[in-house]
Order: sequence, then structure tokens, then C-alpha cells
Amino acid sequence: MKQNILLLIVVLFLGSCSTSKQTKKNTPVTIDQQMLNNAIEKTINELVAGQWMSDFMTKKNERPTITTSRIINNANVIIDNNFIHNVIDMSLINTGQSRVLKSTENQRLLSPLELSQIESIDYVISTTIQPAKKSSSNPVIELSIWDKEASKSLFTVSNPIE
Repeated sequence: MKQNILLLIVVLFLGSCSTSKQTKKNTPVTIDQQMLNNAIEKTINELVAGQWMSDFMTKKNERPTITTSRIINNANVIIDNNFIHNVIDMSLINTGQSRVLKSTENQRLLSPLELSQIESIDYVISTTIQPAKKSSSNPVIELSIWDKEASKSLFTVSNPIE
């Protein structure tokens, strides 16, 4: 009887000493809207300062019409897509360098390349939220500009959300 109890204790002890790694669940993090707003504004200002903008204005002698496409969230963060679209639109308007065509819910389902094929649109901005880089604990917002002829983005700017 004592041997059975001792065997049972040893088995229970060894069973509780598992060698498998326990995975820590990553809970989504909510991003502060003011921090997100600041990161978007900074990124838009850098984006419209790119060579593509001055090339367009020189060639066409007018401001380009820009719209936004879907948002890809590769980071473990909770974001309000409508908030991001609205901040991008307002930031573009505030630069005074483009005309903004507000995208519809259905248009936001299209890829930037598909959306750029619409006749009244000169450029499309795609948005990606990337995981934090090693040097920072904050996720990164990445904005890319697309046109009708591009099979990949013409210009991309990214900034940490801080």
C-alpha cells in the first residue's frame, strides 16, 4: 500500500514538471487615438513631400486626387479603421497639396491597385499597421502611395505610433 502511494506521488510530481513551454497569450493592445493621429499627420506630411507629388503637379499643373484603400493590421493592436481613414483624409486636406476623394466602405475592400483603376482617382494611399520594431515597443504606421501604372507602391513612409 505504501509503495502504491509513493508511486502515485512520484507520478503526480513528474507529471506536474512538464518540459513543454507554456505560451503566453498576447492580448490586443488599444492604441491611444491622439498618438495615432500624430503619427498619421507626421507620415502624411512626409508622404506628400515625396518626389511623386512634385512630379505630378509639374506634369499635370493641378493637385492630384487621392483616396484611401483598406487598412491592414499586422500588429496585435485594436484600431478604429474609420478613425484612421478620417485622419488621413483631413491630414491630406490640411496639406493643401491634393484633392481628397473619400472612399466608400465597398471601395475600402479593394486593393490599392484595383482602386487606382477608377477614372477620377490619381493616387491611392494604403495603410498598414506593423508590429513594433526591436528598438521600440510601439507599433508602426506605414502609408504607401499607388497609381494606375504601379504594380507596387511608388513611395512608402513609416513612423512609430508614439
